[in-house]
Amino acid sequence: MRCLALLLSGCLFAPEVYQARLDELDDDDADGWSSDAGDCDDTDPDRFPGADERCDEADNDCDGDVDEGITDVTGYADADGDGFGDLLTPLAGCTPSGVADSSDCDDTDASVFPGADETCDGRDEDCDRALDNDSVDATAGFQDADGDGFGDPAAPAIRCDTAGLVANDDDCDDTRDWVFPGAPERIDGVTNDCESGGAADQVTLASVSAVRTGPSGFGQTVSVRSPFDRVAIGAADHAYLFADPFLAGDQQGATLSLSGVTGAPLLADDLDGDGADEVVVPVEGGFALVDVDSTGTLAPGPTRAGAIAPLAASEAWLICSTNDGANGWRAPLPGNASWSLSGGSPASAAALLDADGDGADEVWLGFADTGVVLGWNLSGGAHTAANADFSVRASQPDGGFGNTLAAVSDSDGDGTAELLVGAPGWAGTGARDGAVFQFLSFAGSQTEAEASGSVSGKGAPSLAGSALAVVPQLRDGSAAVWVGQPAEPDYEGRVALFALPLVGAVAYRDNLAEFVGPSASDAGAALAWWAPEGSEAGLLIGDPANAAVYTFAARLD
Repeated sequence: MRCLALLLSGCLFAPEVYQARLDELDDDDADGWSSDAGDCDDTDPDRFPGADERCDEADNDCDGDVDEGITDVTGYADADGDGFGDLLTPLAGCTPSGVADSSDCDDTDASVFPGADETCDGRDEDCDRALDNDSVDATAGFQDADGDGFGDPAAPAIRCDTAGLVANDDDCDDTRDWVFPGAPERIDGVTNDCESGGAADQVTLASVSAVRTGPSGFGQTVSVRSPFDRVAIGAADHAYLFADPFLAGDQQGATLSLSGVTGAPLLADDLDGDGADEVVVPVEGGFALVDVDSTGTLAPGPTRAGAIAPLAASEAWLICSTNDGANGWRAPLPGNASWSLSGGSPASAAALLDADGDGADEVWLGFADTGVVLGWNLSGGAHTAANADFSVRASQPDGGFGNTLAAVSDSDGDGTAELLVGAPGWAGTGARDGAVFQFLSFAGSQTEAEASGSVSGKGAPSLAGSALAVVPQLRDGSAAVWVGQPAEPDYEGRVALFALPLVGAVAYRDNLAEFVGPSASDAGAALAWWAPEGSEAGLLIGDPANAAVYTFAARLD
């Protein structure tokens, strides 16, 4: 047995060889790989075939290469050298490279990076995904929403786009381009010049929109007819048509000049059926109809006899005064008048309105020399004062009651039209102070005491009521009337606006607006309210003593 054991031991390898072989077959580092299987370091469990290569200067995957194929991001490319890297260009390996920050939004431009100064160049230089915000060269100012050149103090702005931006914050209303410091006062119920102590509609010569001048007597009459784009202005023996009342100049700017005129021209709708609107011009022996589109200089002859001066016109009627009353022509005009009044003095004024609510207009005539206003239903035929359907007789027959008449559509909301009567010679606060009366309803024979209300002039001798201009609608929707007060020589004429309806004795100080003309003027001798379609409107004031017509702009919106 001993001999066998010795024999066997002599046949085996040496012990060190045996141990080495055991080592090759064993997985000493328990990484699942033995040296025989390819583990290049069986003492390091992190090194074996297929292991992830790491940045440790060792051959972790036992492929004979050290630290190869590393995908660990060590930084980001900074191509423009601004210190901020491009997220889309990562750098990998074992050695740090590039830059650590990856927030550059444009790695081709060194001026673009997070925190860079933004400038007004249409680029996102600070990488906040907004263009030109908080730009260092942005313009500071205030929003000018209405484009009048004055900014809104409540709307400061700092931006690159300077459209609608101004340096000042002086506007008191940035929704209206006619309201700003130094703006001319308009007739609109607001203080246009932004003066804290200023009064709304305090119109003065300084706020006149335009002045027209002409020969002697220019401005003694003014006629408009909205939405016509014409204004007719009368002088001593001429009449002129202008296309725009807001243009300054003299009579040379007229589109049409008419000579041989004997009274006030009157703009009217198409009265003769030729398709064109007309101006009715009083001439010796009658009146002429001249198309408003005519141009140049004309000396029209009478086309209709039996009239002294045109007084009122509507789409259906033309009323003219005669030597002993008035005549009326129904449109389209035939040769002879279809309505007539005779047996008295020439009518001083006329108005066409439906005061009794029957759906048909009446003709109302004023006779200032006797202080009477009479009304008839327009049924045609011959009439006298005795068969008038309505009459209003003044208690002061020498007060000029009926010198002017004006129709008001419906200021009190009862569905019927109303009548304003001017009496420039009326003794109100003093002789020839003048007054205006409003009648809301009619029932046979009345006196001025039955008027709904009245207003007297500023003081003697104002001659209030020498001219009237009705404003059908102000900005607040209410109606009003301009009252002309041309006064007497050596005084200044003036014009005042009063709310309608007049109720009771209205104090002059309660006017909504007032204009005082130059010294020794008769501003207010003629008035017209021009309101074409839209928000623009205007007041025209005749001052024949200075051969001028002043225009004030108004706004109705």
